[in-house]
Amino acid sequence: MGQYKQKFTVATPGYIVIMLDQSSSMDQPYTLGYTRAEYAAFSINNVIEALIMKCDSGRKNKCAVAVYGYGNSQNQSVRLLKAGNIAEWAAENPNPRSYRQEKKSSDGIPYMEENIVREWIKPYASGETPTKEAFDKIYRDTRDWIDKNPNSFPPVVIHITDGDPNEYWKDKTFENTTKSAKKLQSLTTQDGELILMNVFISVDNNKKFVLPASDYEFDFNPRAKFLFDISSVLPKPMIERASIALQDTLLQEGSRGFIFNASANDLTKLLIFGSTVGF
Repeated sequence: MGQYKQKFTVATPGYIVIMLDQSSSMDQPYTLGYTRAEYAAFSINNVIEALIMKCDSGRKNKCAVAVYGYGNSQNQSVRLLKAGNIAEWAAENPNPRSYRQEKKSSDGIPYMEENIVREWIKPYASGETPTKEAFDKIYRDTRDWIDKNPNSFPPVVIHITDGDPNEYWKDKTFENTTKSAKKLQSLTTQDGELILMNVFISVDNNKKFVLPASDYEFDFNPRAKFLFDISSVLPKPMIERASIALQDTLLQEGSRGFIFNASANDLTKLLIFGSTVGF
């Protein structure tokens, strides 16, 4: 495992990839009256705003961002929704959208906050779940980015999903999807291996696992074991930062970038943490 010490700079930009499940199940209710597709889109747009601010309102190209959706849209199973350096994202000014978000005060009392963010990524939910094909597409595109940026902090891929790959529904196996995810993880820069994080979103928070170090509690759910298996072990430099970003989470060496049955707050926190690790 590499050092993971390189920072996001203009000379060595970072690369954040968000892989979004846009299958029909993402149209189900999630939180505060929003569907999973709606709140996932809000969280991604919120992260883009945060990255723009970290890059001097987009004036310094310290990172690039690519967002992929997979499902069915006009006979396309995997779509590159938008990609570009952070200045290109900042230069666009799509219509803003208001979202309610639950937060907590310093003394732990929950309250509602209205957030208005530009809507680069719109909610969408249709069709099946071609997860393997999405990993394959992202592998090819990310390999090309690394060829041009070999000295940068390794790419960070954050995968948001609420279901099983097509392969599991068809053959009750995750074998080929796992191979494609592992192939993606094998990509490296001089600073380390690509980091793949997975967020399974659900309203069932009674069986929530946040950045676990082992899968011994996942016997009840092959989906959880699959996502744990394809999630990167967090490098040591990231463990402390993850503990701060995901409050009330006890992390240990070997913790993986994986949240199972993530709440809306978990999703937002992991996206912010994962996308800003190189700053």
